[in-house]
Amino acid sequence: QILERGGWFSDLRRKRQALDRLLPTLRATSDPLTRDMYLNHAATAAGVSREMLLRELNTPTGRRSGRQRSVPTDAPDPQPMQPFDGDEPPAYVRQRQRRRQPAGRGEGAEREIVRVLLHRPSYLEQVMERVGADSFTDAELGRIFVALAEHGADAGPERLAEALDADSVQLMQELLEEHGGLDRSDELILDSLSTIHERALTQRMADIDGEMPLANEAQKDDLLREKQALRNELTGMGGAHSWKQFR
Repeated sequence: QILERGGWFSDLRRKRQALDRLLPTLRATSDPLTRDMYLNHAATAAGVSREMLLRELNTPTGRRSGRQRSVPTDAPDPQPMQPFDGDEPPAYVRQRQRRRQPAGRGEGAEREIVRVLLHRPSYLEQVMERVGADSFTDAELGRIFVALAEHGADAGPERLAEALDADSVQLMQELLEEHGGLDRSDELILDSLSTIHERALTQRMADIDGEMPLANEAQKDDLLREKQALRNELTGMGGAHSWKQFR
């Protein structure tokens, strides 16, 4: 009822997201009769067949591997940094260092964009034309990018630090200490932008796969055309830069 009132079943993309929210509740319902009633009501509310929803319900979680993970907003505050003696840092420092390592090409590209912008803020306006805060999956990198966007290219690290939490400030300091490759900042920015754009195209194709079971025949045709256009764009990139002229 909450999803209905919020208009979550009004289009395919939001309907897909709404069902993704409902399915864990349906799976957790142990009583067969209650589960069957919930299943019928959810199918009616979403405007999909009961059989399709039952197939989704029986699909193991995580099977749709292309869907992008979200950053939890209720994560506990990290432990404060403390000085340590000896050669081996404490466990919470090693954990933070492991977390800082990019999980893939996409997060590595996010890191490079923010690092170059911290050292070469003159790129900020041109980068902002191509990516926004929602392009970042790493929460700390996203917060640094937002601070850069809000305070502008003239803001120094001290001013940026005032708008950031302790973890983001520490990450910013680490990035400011990394000077490698800045003599080819154009290339780093272009490669990173292309990687993030490629990730966005791939993610949308995965989303289309999730929307297909909910679509009628006309909508399926539109989704197939969109997916083919995305596939063509990915093929056209071919590892080359999407934006050949940056400055």
